[in-house]
Amino acid sequence: MALPAIGEQARKLVAAQKEIPEEQLTVVTIEEVTWSDSSLGCPQPGRQYLKSIREGVRIIVEGKGKRFYVHGDAQGRLFICDNPRRAVGESR
Repeated sequence: MALPAIGEQARKLVAAQKEIPEEQLTVVTIEEVTWSDSSLGCPQPGRQYLKSIREGVRIIVEGKGKRFYVHGDAQGRLFICDNPRRAVGESR
């Protein structure tokens, strides 16, 4: 999926799940990233994940004074991540 299209998909996802009008949301960044496991950078407490390199995306959407992190896989499946982790190779 093309990055601009996936950014729009992320904006729609945030609008629907966070009940914020789409016109009040802005896509700040869209990055292709490599995740270190099947959590796609968003591990949930008490769950185990397959340790394997996964290609995907990270999109940051802003609105109503908040940042929303949307993570996804190479197939374009997206979800909002409330506690994002770094991708492979990131040091920040």
